[in-house]
Amino acid sequence: MKPADSTQQAFSKNKSLEEIVTELQSELESHAKYFHRQASLLAALNDNVLQAEATQKMINHNLEYIESQQNDLSNVLDALEKNITTLNIPSTAVDEQRQKIYSLAEDINKQLNEMSDQMNTVIHQVNSLNDQSDDPVLEIVKILNYHLESLNWIDKATIDLRQKLVASQK
Repeated sequence: MKPADSTQQAFSKNKSLEEIVTELQSELESHAKYFHRQASLLAALNDNVLQAEATQKMINHNLEYIESQQNDLSNVLDALEKNITTLNIPSTAVDEQRQKIYSLAEDINKQLNEMSDQMNTVIHQVNSLNDQSDDPVLEIVKILNYHLESLNWIDKATIDLRQKLVASQK
């Protein structure tokens, strides 16, 4: 009901000025309470968005770290492959190098798995905060889910790399 409508109704019922003021005060208090509830809800949503942004920054940082680790590993592998083909290294030295590379690949895989677990935890926490389907944070959750899929792809690529290393040891 519009304030003008309530004022007209108050005057049309031949109420006293005190009754009209009381009704308008009551209406004002009702609207003020509604405003405060909406402001609190908006503040909570804003906090969720800020938390999701911070989480996104952490995820981006982790992805950059993973990418740099993979690039480093790829560079090491390329250099080793070139050295092995050009040098006549006794097979024991080659085996030691392969073992070192394999250990490095296992360590990276372990780190990737830990980061993937952390990402799953963060995504599940963000998902649990978003019970409403019309919540704007839902889009951020979708982005986080895409990042999780990317991490799973990276994990698969690491497994493939490990298999290639094992195959090269044979």
